[in-house]
Amino acid sequence: MLVDVHIPCPRCRAEISAAAPYCRTCGHAQPGHEAEVAAARAAAEPSARGALLPTRPAPAALISLVAVALAIVVLTAPVLVVRSVFFGPGDTVHDYFGALADRDADAAWRYVYAEDLERAAHPALASLASPDYTPPDGFRLERLDTDGDRATAQVAYQVSGVAYQGDLALRRLGGPGHTFQRWDITNALHELPVAAAGLTTVTVAGAPVYASEGGRILVFPGAYTVRAPQTPLTEVEPVTVRTGTGDAASLVPRLRVQAQQAAETQIRGYLDGCASQKVAAPPDCPFRYQGFYETTSVQWRVVQYPRMGYQLTEEGLAYARAETFGVVECTARTTSAFEPTDVERYEFDVRGQISSNGTNVVFTVEP
Repeated sequence: MLVDVHIPCPRCRAEISAAAPYCRTCGHAQPGHEAEVAAARAAAEPSARGALLPTRPAPAALISLVAVALAIVVLTAPVLVVRSVFFGPGDTVHDYFGALADRDADAAWRYVYAEDLERAAHPALASLASPDYTPPDGFRLERLDTDGDRATAQVAYQVSGVAYQGDLALRRLGGPGHTFQRWDITNALHELPVAAAGLTTVTVAGAPVYASEGGRILVFPGAYTVRAPQTPLTEVEPVTVRTGTGDAASLVPRLRVQAQQAAETQIRGYLDGCASQKVAAPPDCPFRYQGFYETTSVQWRVVQYPRMGYQLTEEGLAYARAETFGVVECTARTTSAFEPTDVERYEFDVRGQISSNGTNVVFTVEP
């Protein structure tokens, strides 16, 4: 049987077990246990334990690491800020309408998607600098939805006091991995149809549109005045049409009053020329002597000129036709002993085509 004997500590006099290597109160090593206590204390020192955290890096390595991190931030942060602030779809829409307001076609072109550029190559786009163009105003970006490389902008604006609202479709070029992205508008241009019967060409804000090309032109949003070239023969009132309505610019040419007067003068001159011929059947004339007697002399007199009507066809041809008959009187000297003088009256009409040789109106009688 083991008996635990207690003895006083030589230092603090506290009772301790005789078998204890040191005093629990003051830590004094008991005689015969000094080596054991020293080993325990050495093991308890922090320097003898394994490192729980990485050792502190050298100052030079730390400075290099910080420099690399700062360089990355300095190089990438401005690009990200610029790209997010100046190269978004909303910025494209704002800049596009700003270019239209400034009548800057070159700037507006920068936001047109490439496929629209190819479509607009022919026929020519109307000029924004022309006084016949009215740009949109009061622009507002009401909503913007972005889905990857696509975006839809809901916009509102006015053209000549008329409010419009619509969607612009945008497409990102370059992708998110590119440093500077670009958004183009895929429906930036509108198709403006032009209906101009009888006209081979018209101008939309200064740009020519030819009937042979279908009478259509691609234009930017806004209002456009459509004009037809003036000729000695016809005149056309200009028409202003706004894009986005689907309405065609309809031009209706009409025969100039001056052209009608010129044709009227020529028609009367033609009839007077016929009446001046002292023959029974003036050649290429609308009347002739229809009596039963042989004549020795004939004299004609226009009693009443026909009242003429004028028509301009869809093909652009102008015609003059008598709406009322003219009346001519023929005084014929005959060989008849019973009726040596025969006086007859005849009704006649005149018709023909009116044309222009570039400067003058020309009437050509039809047989």
